[in-house]
This record gives sequence, structure tokens and C-alpha cells, in this order.
Amino acid sequence: MLFSVAEKHLNEDESKDALRSASDALKIFRELGDQIAVADTLRIVIGAHCVEAMFSQIGADLAMQVATDELNQFGSIGDKRGEACMKLYKQKLILRVLV
Repeated sequence: MLFSVAEKHLNEDESKDALRSASDALKIFRELGDQIAVADTLRIVIGAHCVEAMFSQIGADLAMQVATDELNQFGSIGDKRGEACMKLYKQKLILRVLV
């Protein structure tokens, strides 16, 4: 439910609400050990930071830092899907900055 709420906020460019809901969902998914849901929820977290990046460089830097940190985390536990998701999100961030 929180994931869906966060995604709805993100789709409406409501970054702060998206980030709040996604962060709550992320905590739950991590407690459950659901790595697929963690990676999917991080898409919303990073996306919310990207929306913020439209208004400041700090948002872009924070989004890249989250993606990098999580990429390293997924790598440390051998989660190839999570790693691939974070690499994809990092590339999307780079494209947003360049466009």
C-alpha cells in the first residue's frame, strides 16, 4: 500500500510525499528481507530526488549518492537484480543531468 501511495505521489511530482511514503515502505521491505521490493522502492526514492533535482543540484547529488550506496549494498550481498536496478537508475540520473 505504501509503495503504491509513493508511486502515485511520484507520478504527480509530489517529491516530498513520495519520499516519505517510499522511505516507510523501504523500511518494511528491508525488515521482511524482500530484496526485489527494496530495489523497486529505491526507484521511487531516487525518482523523488530526481524531481527535487529539477530545482537544485543538491537533489541530483543526493539521488546519485543513494543509487551509489545502494549499488554497493546490493553488491555486498550478491544481489545481481538489485545491482542492475541501481546501475539503471544511475544511468537515468546521468541522462537527466545531461538533457
